Amino acid sequence: MLATVLVGDDPASRSVELPETTTTAEPVARVGELSADPEVDGILLARDATVTYCHSKTRELAEVVREADVVVAAIGRPELVRGEWIKPGAVVADAGYHPGGVGDVEFAAAAERAAAITPVPGGVGPMTIAVLLARTVDAVAATIE
Repeated sequence: MLATVLVGDDPASRSVELPETTTTAEPVARVGELSADPEVDGILLARDATVTYCHSKTRELAEVVREADVVVAAIGRPELVRGEWIKPGAVVADAGYHPGGVGDVEFAAAAERAAAITPVPGGVGPMTIAVLLARTVDAVAATIE
């Protein structure tokens, strides 16, 4: 597996299957557990994945993205990642949000090629907010105890 991470802090990742009856609190709790687990750091590398970090100025960015099985885009530029760059069958996580409800990935064109893609808005954002709120509650609770 080849994963391309566009502007990320680390290659930590873990798949968790969730049934339809899952509440919001359950994945928030699981993400908190994973965040606190020192063994999660580098999990893609531990599974023999090649991880490539890029940024908006990376030479031949389109060619790098075309080779990726997983693309995580958090670039801060609307639709910088073009749909035709996406390898057929790749998984795309778009963490960008810009006015007009567009992300860092050209959604419509990328969705035609990707096996799965997060929507913008409504994909990565709600989970980010949930984790931030949970961390804020934890921080306040720690000061009270």
